[in-house]
Amino acid sequence: MKSLGVSVAICCHNGEKLLTPTLAHLKTQRVSAEVPWEVIVIDNASTDRTAEVAVECWKGGAPAPLRIVREPRLGLSHARMRAFAEARHELVSFVDDDNWVAPDWVETASRAMSIDPGLGAILSVNRPVADRPLPDWFARYCGYYAAWAFGKSSSPP
Repeated sequence: MKSLGVSVAICCHNGEKLLTPTLAHLKTQRVSAEVPWEVIVIDNASTDRTAEVAVECWKGGAPAPLRIVREPRLGLSHARMRAFAEARHELVSFVDDDNWVAPDWVETASRAMSIDPGLGAILSVNRPVADRPLPDWFARYCGYYAAWAFGKSSSPP
């Protein structure tokens, strides 16, 4: 079985304050040598230091190539279309600039899609992380925050 490559696309508009932990989690990926992968930061008309922060975070021991691609047309649709156009691998995985992926994210995506070519998309378990206790109402509305796997813990893994 040939392992499909993964292009991890992070679409950012003024994401300099969110991007550092996201890239730190991507930097800890455990990916076998058979899985080619890359990280593409789509700088979506940012007016802050998004691109510079991304480059700085990725320095020193980066596990995969990082590219910054500027998309001057503001909007997530434009940024995602640019990501598809720029991706160098068969699979495109969108990660928001405030998401922290598990250390086997890239490997798992490649393995699942390589095994079953009939798959068109893969979803993930999303757990909220907060710097203070989550409000009581959060459990009821967590789906609106893309946090479908809600539990009692609000601390990072």
